[in-house]
Amino acid sequence: MFNVLLVEDDPILLDVTKMSLEKMGGFMVTGVLDATAALRQMCTDQYSAIVSDYDMPGMNGLDFLKNVRSSGNTTPFIIFTGKGREEIAIRAYELGADHYIQKGGDARSTYYEIIQKINTCIEKKQMGKKLERIRKLYTNIFNHLPDPTFVIDTSGRTIGWNAAMEKLTGVPARDMMGKGDYAYSEVLYGERRPVLIDLIRDPALCIKDDYQIITCDDGFFTAEKKIVAADGKQYTVWVKVSPLMGEQNKIVGAIASIRDVTGKKLPKRRSGRPVNTAAV
Repeated sequence: MFNVLLVEDDPILLDVTKMSLEKMGGFMVTGVLDATAALRQMCTDQYSAIVSDYDMPGMNGLDFLKNVRSSGNTTPFIIFTGKGREEIAIRAYELGADHYIQKGGDARSTYYEIIQKINTCIEKKQMGKKLERIRKLYTNIFNHLPDPTFVIDTSGRTIGWNAAMEKLTGVPARDMMGKGDYAYSEVLYGERRPVLIDLIRDPALCIKDDYQIITCDDGFFTAEKKIVAADGKQYTVWVKVSPLMGEQNKIVGAIASIRDVTGKKLPKRRSGRPVNTAAV
């Protein structure tokens, strides 16, 4: 059951609204007569949503909203008022209100509108929290992948740079996130130019590296490459590149992983579709 804080300076309207929200919406409603009392109430109890009148003595609904949001509280907030001025509604949304409902008209319809808005904004907040938990989970998984891995969007901006990539390059993720114009190739190769991952977003690009293609199927492929480290030692690496898929199976970026396979037995190379590379 959702717990709703109702703030209304008219005692009769407070009781009627409280009863209506409890009976029609199934909420548990705490009613107070002014914003100052509401702020004290919020120090001891947590609420799923707040419904507040605007025109109240002392602290009005907008000042109450400002106090709530300035404290970092993101509880869904609905302004319920008889004042129908457009500037009040605009200011309410600017301060972080979730909805603005005007009093008047059929009371039953108005209460149903309040109930619908309460349910909608609570569900939206719960979904936001769920998505944030999922985002943190996938970020944690990405950062703990054993292979150095980075991700770009369709414009070539870096949107992922995991811990193994930080260790490989010595460049922290905070210095790479959001950077475009082949910034990742400058870190890897010392110059800004297209590399293997860029073929995902633009297959017509000509890249200068000499790759031996191992597999190449429907937009993702694995390639082998010889590299020479700063100490002169030669390494063999696999570079695995694949599209990053978004909604409706649309490509929204590309992922590249690098693995040191020096001295390991490599699989037999398979032919695939031609890749537009120019060996140097």
